[in-house]
Amino acid sequence: MYIHDNLDWIWQIYKNVRKGDLVIRSGFGLCGVYKYLADGPIDYRRPESDSEHTCGCVEIARNLSRAFPELFFVEEWLRIFDLLKYHDLGEITYGDRPDDGTQNTKEKNTVELDTFMEVISPLPTYQANILLQDFLSFQKLDSGLASQNASYNIACFCKLCDKLDAVLHAIFYELNGVGGDLSYKEQFHSLLSKRDKFYIQQTGTTKIAPNWAIHFLDICHNYPHFAMFFRILEPAVKEINGGKFYDWLPKAQKTFGITNEQLHYCYV
Repeated sequence: MYIHDNLDWIWQIYKNVRKGDLVIRSGFGLCGVYKYLADGPIDYRRPESDSEHTCGCVEIARNLSRAFPELFFVEEWLRIFDLLKYHDLGEITYGDRPDDGTQNTKEKNTVELDTFMEVISPLPTYQANILLQDFLSFQKLDSGLASQNASYNIACFCKLCDKLDAVLHAIFYELNGVGGDLSYKEQFHSLLSKRDKFYIQQTGTTKIAPNWAIHFLDICHNYPHFAMFFRILEPAVKEINGGKFYDWLPKAQKTFGITNEQLHYCYV
């Protein structure tokens, strides 16, 4: 089907929900659990947790389930929400590592799988097994080994939510005057990767929003339902880019083999 629906509302509600991340709960602060300044200013530079990211992913999926409930059976939507909520729990042991081409994917996946299995073990066995099956498919997408079945479609949808959330949050930060820049990563951490440099060459900028956007297009354009997610990204980019999408899009389409049909049509 042609994605003609106006999905700008998903970006708008996403921004509103993200503002909630910045509201610090007073009770724990007043009782000394963490540093707290009553009536203090909003701190856009405070660290972001994995859980805030996963909530952003669920927000995207939940709103797409409102717009296109026919995409999945109810049970599959619930599996999507569960996988998105839990997909980063494997990072509890060693923390979040950058998706910039510098990681040993096999080693990373092994460590995160072991931790993930331990963390979800309190769940009822049947539900834990389904969640584990979907998580394995999610991991296998990075290596191209995932089998194309119901779990594969769920994993692809979740990967789209995962990567889109990163881009939308980068745009949210930029709109609020704290946009990130890959030059900082190089200057203070000496971690600019070969992939980072390639994307910078493609976009002509070191700002993270356009570079993470081109990464999203690069790795996700062949996934089912990609067009829906692109339609959410468009209004967000236009809001920070003078009412138009990034100028590098035609070049990126040629570089990565992205067709106009992939940007605008969803096959269900």
